[in-house]
Amino acid sequence: MPESEDLVAGPDTIKRLGAELRALREASGVSGRALASRLGWSQAKLSRTETGVVRPIVADVEDFLEQVAAPPAARRRVRELAAQAQTVSTGWKALHRGGLAQRQRELDELLGLTTRVLHYQPIFIPGLLQTPEYARRVFELINWSKNRDIGQAVAARMARQQALFEPNAPDYHFVLTEAALRWRPGPMSLLATQLDRVRSLAELPSVTLRVIPWSAEISALGPHPFVAYTLRDEQEPPEIHVETVSAEVVVTGEEAGALYTETFNRLVADALDPGDSKTFIQELADTLHEVPQPAHEKGAQ
Repeated sequence: MPESEDLVAGPDTIKRLGAELRALREASGVSGRALASRLGWSQAKLSRTETGVVRPIVADVEDFLEQVAAPPAARRRVRELAAQAQTVSTGWKALHRGGLAQRQRELDELLGLTTRVLHYQPIFIPGLLQTPEYARRVFELINWSKNRDIGQAVAARMARQQALFEPNAPDYHFVLTEAALRWRPGPMSLLATQLDRVRSLAELPSVTLRVIPWSAEISALGPHPFVAYTLRDEQEPPEIHVETVSAEVVVTGEEAGALYTETFNRLVADALDPGDSKTFIQELADTLHEVPQPAHEKGAQ
């Protein structure tokens, strides 16, 4: 039977955890201001924790329980919730309940709280680097919830890309496989234009992009795409987002953050350096521009 740390919880777990912590604080008679001071937290962090807006790391929960002198039974219950809350899975239907465009705006808000983004993508071009037509076709392929706002979602994704150009933009580090560069959701001309876009964005000061070509001998295993966000608030744990066919899984905590960071660094070591990566992408795009477009694809544009 798996340990509680290995369980995957739903988003309601974080709300339940926050409510339990708040109830314990109120039962202890300690004010929010006083507890935040004792813990060395900002009042905003305490409020976000108690309302379930953020998922606290296990060490923070232990400190909280100690400061409010929680009884043994409550400690066991809260510790289990805290362990489960480190990995939260949300199905796409629930995640897209407000529409595909709304989800893009939520991700934009997350970027506003972030100092560094580590993005490993072995399958297709990441959203922040996509052209509008490429993005539209990706949304059509993943729209399991049958949302009708694909046009608005594309516009929202393009608006998100403005974050790459901001003077205080996070440091974006992308590692893409050659397979991701060659994945084609439309005509060859669409992919050629997409690669030109990737090559152009790789020139931005905020972007560091590396490619793992098929010719590379691999020393690290990245079995799935992931995005690791380092938040501006140093008291907040890093967030790692993993997309599966059925759900988005968000993993938090120092141990998980260190594991994904180490994996990313090993993938970087297998990749071409940024200069050679840009050359690789340009040469690949050039070959695609030279490929005659099949007659059955000419009408797809």
